Amino acid sequence: MLKDTILRPIKIFGAVLIVIGAIGVSIDIWYLNDPNLSIEFKIFGILISLWHLMSGIGLLLQRSWGLYIFKIYLYVLYLGIPIGSYISFKTLKYIRHNELDKFFS
Repeated sequence: MLKDTILRPIKIFGAVLIVIGAIGVSIDIWYLNDPNLSIEFKIFGILISLWHLMSGIGLLLQRSWGLYIFKIYLYVLYLGIPIGSYISFKTLKYIRHNELDKFFS
């Protein structure tokens, strides 16, 4: 019971990341044949969408690699001043305070 309560915000974040990744993949597929976009931009969009999907799936399945990818995501999100920094700070503080590493196998 306590485990479910502690992990609820992280699981919600994982579901949001899956939705963001699915939307990103669908947009990437939609613009795949657009001649105005460079191939580098298309590859970058696909990689970012897959990163969102992988971190969301890893969080929902409670895998250690999912938490690792999510932490990297949060450290990169620190660069999004001011909102990204605030979200990253609060989420990483929540992970450290509740010692969520022990819940991920």
